[in-house]
This record gives sequence, structure tokens and C-alpha cells, in this order.
Amino acid sequence: MTGGADGLAVTQERRMRAAAARRTTMLREEAARLRDEVTRLHAEIDRQRDYIKAQDVIILEDREKAARQVEGITSALLEMTVNRDQMANALRVTSMEHQRLLRSTTWRITAPLRWAVSHIPTSVRRLIRRGSR
Repeated sequence: MTGGADGLAVTQERRMRAAAARRTTMLREEAARLRDEVTRLHAEIDRQRDYIKAQDVIILEDREKAARQVEGITSALLEMTVNRDQMANALRVTSMEHQRLLRSTTWRITAPLRWAVSHIPTSVRRLIRRGSR
């Protein structure tokens, strides 16, 4: 019986070695697959890093462009504010001159004449203008 038991033990050992060899082969294949996946992921990380760097450059350029635009708009706003203030001052001066003119003695003395002329028909005024030339 020892011969049968030894044969059985050898057969069992062969099966275990064959199973271990299959397992080793599977593990090597899995390790190779995982190495390929790690390599692919590293390449993807590098690609993403390059993309992010490119986006950073674009964002920086956009920020600089926006800063220049804000500076231009601010300058234009300042210029418009100065122009507005100058126009407001000119309006005040003109309004004061207009009021001074309306309060003048000459303007008040000529009021009846201006009223009379404004009530002359337009056609008659044209004739008078032509005759005075």
C-alpha cells in the first residue's frame, strides 16, 4: 500500500505544482496588466498636467487682458467725468449769462418791440426782410 500511497502523494504533489504554476502564471499576467494600467495612468496624469499648465497660461493671459480693459475703461470713465464736469460748468456759466441778459434793461425795454414783431404774419416779415436787403 505504500506504493499506492506514494503514487497518490506524487500525483497530488504534481496537481499542487500544476495549480501553483497556473496561479503563478495568472499572477504574472495580472501584474503585467497592472503595470500596463499604471503606465497608462501615468501618461494620463502627464497629459492632464500639461493641459492644466496650458489652461493656467490662458487664464493668466485672460486676467492680464481683463486688467488692461479695466484700466482702459477706468481711464475713459475718468475722462468722461472730467468732460461732464466741464459741460456742467459751461451750462452754469451760460445759464447765468442768459439770466443776466433776461434781467438787463435793454432786454426789458425791447420786449414790446419783440412782441409786436412776433405777431406780424410770417409772409409780411419775409417781405420786410427782402426789402431791407
